[in-house]
Amino acid sequence: MVQIKNFSESLEKDLQRLNVEIEARKREGSPVLLTERDIVKRSFEHISERTSAPAGIAAPHAASPVPPARQSPLPSYLQKGDYADEVRREVTRLVEYAFSGGLAGAIKESKRHSAFVQDAFHDALVDKLLPELKRRGML
Repeated sequence: MVQIKNFSESLEKDLQRLNVEIEARKREGSPVLLTERDIVKRSFEHISERTSAPAGIAAPHAASPVPPARQSPLPSYLQKGDYADEVRREVTRLVEYAFSGGLAGAIKESKRHSAFVQDAFHDALVDKLLPELKRRGML
């Protein structure tokens, strides 16, 4: 696996955990052929179940740097669709939290929201991380 550190230390650790989870999901041999996106989304859930949010780190409320790759952290359907600004803000905040405070805490925080927000957040994370995971040889 190619490792080039270009994220926060906590996110780098989470990417290592994510790699372990991705490998486990690949070995599970699901009866349904899973896409790379589905494998990554299922891996997020396993990280969330196995890890508690880091103590003392709260989800950021102020704007923090937007993750690399695109300017907007939102999945395309949220950018173009007729969704409430509150949903867009919450998904953006959760993505920023993932990149500044770690995946596990952000995923756990997302569970306080509707299933739609959770799914949009997972989609946004996959959109942001999939190119990096491929570049590192994790997928």
